[in-house]
Amino acid sequence: MSLLRLALVSTALLSLSGVAALADDENARLLIKSSDRSQEKEWTPERMEKATPMGDLTVDPAKIKAAGDKLRAARKEGPPGSNPGATPDSSARAAGDVKDYPLDMAGKLFFRTSKGDFVCSAQFVGWNMLLTAAHCVQDADTGEYFHDWIFALQYNNGKYSKLYRATDCVANKKAWSQPDDSKYQVDYALITTDAKSKYGYFGTAWNWDGNYKEAYKIGYPAGVNKGETMEVVHGPITIEDGIVKMVHGGNPNQHGSSGGAWLAPWSTNVDEEEKNYVISLESHGRGEDGVTYGPYFDDRFANLFDYVENGCQ
Repeated sequence: MSLLRLALVSTALLSLSGVAALADDENARLLIKSSDRSQEKEWTPERMEKATPMGDLTVDPAKIKAAGDKLRAARKEGPPGSNPGATPDSSARAAGDVKDYPLDMAGKLFFRTSKGDFVCSAQFVGWNMLLTAAHCVQDADTGEYFHDWIFALQYNNGKYSKLYRATDCVANKKAWSQPDDSKYQVDYALITTDAKSKYGYFGTAWNWDGNYKEAYKIGYPAGVNKGETMEVVHGPITIEDGIVKMVHGGNPNQHGSSGGAWLAPWSTNVDEEEKNYVISLESHGRGEDGVTYGPYFDDRFANLFDYVENGCQ
């Protein structure tokens, strides 16, 4: 763990009320055993094509505000922190690229629920770690974890460079399954994979308020070529009540882009430093065309990241 991240976690712990931590700082996990993986049904191209794009969540802005008031009363934000991304050397990147940097580290996440097969967007944020939305791994109302996750890196019109399976651990915050709308502040999850990313991973940043005024949003919305190609849009961002708002003017049908990264500052130059940090992700809409919302990454996100990076211990 870097000194910056160690300082962040220490500050976060000191700022929490109670003996150890607030309930919404606790992590939840699903441990995936080898026996579970052996019982997975095969994901054929036909099943992948028929998977339903995960739809927008329904939120009540008044309840979001109340949850934001509760957040401000309960905690003091820690210092800004970040975890830089990484890429292999140029020779490793030369073969098999189907999309340019930085999109080559993202793709589609398929999974099964009691209601059928679904698909979200996701991306690597570690050599063996994916980031997506919490509502792509767990039903907030029932607490049920989904299953049989596979990640199609660089998905494009039914083709992809490599398939990854979820292995060992799927983790999110326990607050995601709480009844009040504070859950939308933590609509993110991390998934460990059975193989290393071929093309590197995005960096992540938290407690970044004041550092970024706009961001780029990537994902696979059903309204763009039926979700078969990645959409990249950008626009100004604002933070309110622990939620990030982006006005991007993209296609109104964002089903399937859940979990897609919001990146800042944007760069297509792999050699440039301080670029393409994931600062939020696609969580929900509120009936406004071209406007979407995502969780603001704070100390809780950093805590979850460290938790998964350390083997979900």
